[in-house]
Amino acid sequence: MHFKPEYTIYDVYKVVNKTLTEVYEAEENSVDKTAMLLNYIPGLIKKGAIFLLKTLDYFGLLPRALTEVSPFHGSLFITNMASLNIPPIFHHLYNFGNVPLFIAFGAKRGDLFLDEDGSVRKRRVIDMILNMDERICDGYYYASAMKLLKKYLTNPELLREPPKEIIEDK
Repeated sequence: MHFKPEYTIYDVYKVVNKTLTEVYEAEENSVDKTAMLLNYIPGLIKKGAIFLLKTLDYFGLLPRALTEVSPFHGSLFITNMASLNIPPIFHHLYNFGNVPLFIAFGAKRGDLFLDEDGSVRKRRVIDMILNMDERICDGYYYASAMKLLKKYLTNPELLREPPKEIIEDK
């Protein structure tokens, strides 16, 4: 899925639902087709083909057609363990591709919290685990990004409007 910086939560919702509908309605998706093509390659030649793909990926020369269908290339990977009714998992990062962030959500559960007035209240919570690749940026940048993530998770209504300012990477 591709998202534009000016998208609101409503735009993201449309893109996600459109993509999921396409995947669910398709007989085969592009990831499956690519995997099937690789499976037709005989054993020893397949090892050489995989080595070539890994080498091209390492140097950033993997063809765009392959990075578009690869689940290992993108900005982040989200996994929701709630459907299995289990806590979030610690997911490993891959040495193939460029996904620097895995976000895992767990099942809803009740937890006790102390309110400001000293009373104890039970709230429903969803645990989340983030696994980040420290090779792409420094800890200060990640800490700043996590503060921003916390801001939006705490105040999701902020996502209804596009950002006031978009700062492009240089």
